[in-house]
Amino acid sequence: MKTSKPVKIFGHGINLNKFKNKIEGNQKLEIRNQENNKFIILSVGRISPVKNIDLIVKTAEDIKLNEPELREKILFQIIGGPGLLEQASYMKDLEKEVHEKKLNELVDFLGPLPQNEVIFYYQNCDLFVNFSETGSMDKVVLEAMAAGKLVLTSNEAFKNIIPAELFLEKNDVDLLVKKIKKIDLMTEEKKAELQKTLQYEVGQNHNLEGLIKKIVKLYE
Repeated sequence: MKTSKPVKIFGHGINLNKFKNKIEGNQKLEIRNQENNKFIILSVGRISPVKNIDLIVKTAEDIKLNEPELREKILFQIIGGPGLLEQASYMKDLEKEVHEKKLNELVDFLGPLPQNEVIFYYQNCDLFVNFSETGSMDKVVLEAMAAGKLVLTSNEAFKNIIPAELFLEKNDVDLLVKKIKKIDLMTEEKKAELQKTLQYEVGQNHNLEGLIKKIVKLYE
């Protein structure tokens, strides 16, 4: 960034306790996931082309057609709505595609939700995905990390701060399916190790208390 004034990088301010402490929420959802033994893959954010939500639909279709074992356990949950009026048609097209290709058992559009409900979905998913091409560090990825969840992203902003196992080099359906299969088959010990690494990253560099201290220090 070209500027005559010094630029201070503070990171995001994530309330770590708010996301990592288990909350009571949609018990019907929790029971449904447990009964069906679903591997929940969550996406949160505005529904727009730059977020590549269509990659989720394409991946669901590929899994339905080519991955019978995975097909029985995978459920994509998508939280969010169009950010702008002109993006509404993009969301409608995605919902139409899911209906026409009979992907309703694999893809669930939940619409925009208040944060307290979103936190519950963070805490009850198995994997969080983000395929944004904005180049900026999407806060929702950090929130999922704070909730102690595995994340899988192609967002360049995260390339050097998350383990290689959780970074998607490009938005490609075949690569994404392979990554999902590998993560699903990880041992619980390996998953716990990665989750701890991700949560530590948020605690060290993007926690709310640290942000406040940095801002105060700037004016001392």
